[in-house]
Amino acid sequence: MGTQTSKAPVDVKALKDISKKKDPKEKPDIQALAGGDGAQKESSATASPPEQLGCLDQGAVTGEEATAPAEPPADKKDPRDQSAITIQSWWRGQLVRRTLHHATLSVLVIQRWWRQVAFKQREERRVKALMTYMRTERATVLLQSLVRRWLVRTQYKKYQRAALVLQNSWRQYTYHRESMVWAGKKMADEAVDLIIEIAVG
Repeated sequence: MGTQTSKAPVDVKALKDISKKKDPKEKPDIQALAGGDGAQKESSATASPPEQLGCLDQGAVTGEEATAPAEPPADKKDPRDQSAITIQSWWRGQLVRRTLHHATLSVLVIQRWWRQVAFKQREERRVKALMTYMRTERATVLLQSLVRRWLVRTQYKKYQRAALVLQNSWRQYTYHRESMVWAGKKMADEAVDLIIEIAVG
């Protein structure tokens, strides 16, 4: 059918020079691009530049800029992406709520522990103050009782000495009176005997 021609290796530097040319109608130097024997150079000279370059972009050969493939419009979003975003937001919310719940429980535990500690400290201070008050009160009462006992004992001793003085005085008085009465009776009895003796004699 037709003779098969083998493609010659392409010179990249020559391609860059071709793309930099301003006149697109100017024919490129095919012999500079392709290497090999004379038959390959003739066949490459008859071929057009895009066909010779094969897989190379025709726009790069002619000096035109290559355009990127058109992107889908931004308004059209994939529903799977939206579902993934919804699931991620829900999961993040769950994590935040779980963290807040654990933080709240931790705060409640700490508050309960601190209230117990504060209550124990208040009770210890109250008991200590009560013991100090009771010790002071007991010491005051004991001191007052000792003072009162000393005062009463002193008063009792005073009254006891006064009673002893009165008793001694009364005893002396009664003894003196009884002795005087007894002496008077004795003298009266002796006078009667004398009178009887004188009368008889």
